[in-house]
Amino acid sequence: MKKLLSIKGIKLAACESGIRYPNKKDLAIIELSPESHISAAFTQNTACAAPVEIARSHHSNASTRLLIINSGNANAGTGRQGMEDAISYCKKASELFAFKVEQVLPFSTGVIGEILPVERISSSFKQLKDSLHEDNWQNVAEAIMTTDTKPKGISKEMTINGGESITITGIAKGAGMIQPNMATMLAFIATDISVNKDDLNKLLKTNINESFNRITVDGETSTNDACVLISTSGSGHKFSDLNKQDKENFCYLLREIFVYLAQSIVRDGEGATKFITVEVQGAQSKEQADTVAYSIANSPLVKTAFFAQDPNWGRILSAAGKTQCDMGSLKMYICDICVYDSSTSNTYNESTLQELMLKTDVTIRLDLGCGKDGTRIWTTDLSYDYIKINAEYRN
Repeated sequence: MKKLLSIKGIKLAACESGIRYPNKKDLAIIELSPESHISAAFTQNTACAAPVEIARSHHSNASTRLLIINSGNANAGTGRQGMEDAISYCKKASELFAFKVEQVLPFSTGVIGEILPVERISSSFKQLKDSLHEDNWQNVAEAIMTTDTKPKGISKEMTINGGESITITGIAKGAGMIQPNMATMLAFIATDISVNKDDLNKLLKTNINESFNRITVDGETSTNDACVLISTSGSGHKFSDLNKQDKENFCYLLREIFVYLAQSIVRDGEGATKFITVEVQGAQSKEQADTVAYSIANSPLVKTAFFAQDPNWGRILSAAGKTQCDMGSLKMYICDICVYDSSTSNTYNESTLQELMLKTDVTIRLDLGCGKDGTRIWTTDLSYDYIKINAEYRN
């Protein structure tokens, strides 16, 4: 991961608090300047974690000044105790920083159903406050990891007004339990341009739908998913004041960051050996295209075939057909080779296709031939290591 650029108006810190694993950063804070705005999206899993409920409530009732993020323990499935614990350390942090408790948002990721070691978290706040710095994005990216094999982060910079710059930096974590219904496991993206709340909400919604809502590793929506888009006034520029071209450039770079982080999660999927793009075209509606695409992407039989590097297109056909879509005009491609055309006999070269299946990046494309809508999502194969990682997750 390349060096992540600082965002004026944001300071960060991370430390080892011993929540679950020794010698691992597992607790982080992000302090926002008073002029900052945030937009946040949270999991739609109805078994959501205590910190999700609290963060959602605090976000809607106050201007946010502090984010607290821990890994190793999700504080989900912990009932009233989990709520009390999360509120408790939010209060401790608010007292230390002299913020209102509603200005503190908690985020957790890790094992579900275990009580959070609150004292370890609360006792680390002084150390975190003392080590706050604009250049700690890398440390925070490491602290929020669970089964991730590498930190995920990216920065982009654009020039306006003949030399002045705007910066965007984003980090994310996630490798398993990925098919979000809003965002990713955890993602934090920030920019030093000032964006009003309405525009920020629109930017978050648009970019989530084109990135984090386009991925799946295992078809599981986490109890703790959250995505936060932060705007400071550090650059001295306002989004609303940008000319048309600069606005378009900013939106393009922001989308690049969202897509990069989303795809990084897929590429780091638990035990993954393939990055698979599933494209569906010619659908009657966007909903139909999504249904077919996710049916293919989440099929264990399709996933295991790709892990075996076996172009077993019959499994793809079956996964698409079980959605009960019209298959009468279907054309199916793997790596741009047509493997099935409902109107003709198959004539593709198996050995050529087999060679293409050895690549890390492969594409499945279906043209349903019954409409004008389509979709694209990204997924992984299913390997022995996925089973091993999740079988040993709590050890």
